[in-house]
Amino acid sequence: MEDELLFQMLEDAVSQAAKSIVDHGFLQPFACALNKDGEVLSFENSLKSPDKAYDALWEELKSMALKKEFQAIILLQTAPSPLNFNLQEGESIRVHVESVSNKDEKIGARYLYIPYELTNSQEEVEIRLFNPKPVAFSHEIFRS
Repeated sequence: MEDELLFQMLEDAVSQAAKSIVDHGFLQPFACALNKDGEVLSFENSLKSPDKAYDALWEELKSMALKKEFQAIILLQTAPSPLNFNLQEGESIRVHVESVSNKDEKIGARYLYIPYELTNSQEEVEIRLFNPKPVAFSHEIFRS
């Protein structure tokens, strides 16, 4: 059940990120968390610097995770596509994904880099998302 809710939260958040990029030309970092009751909570802030906004969200989620309030979290921001992926698309939506269900795994957390391309067609901006590229690492938010 948690995995299904996490995948739905992930899909909805990526759609929201893509819409923001199309509508505003950029992605203001934001986060979502799945609480113990299976509800999705959204977090954002109004800090102008994307890096500072992301760091503030990370700190907020980390302190709440210590209180064992969440089953899973995702944080989203734009980031350059890693060079070792050899992608033509220079920018990606980077999704930081962590879940309590696999917090004891050595490399249980993931960054999903979702490369994208913006195109203009008939005075309308469209976004094309490409297959996600995962990068595994140790948990940061749900660190034991």
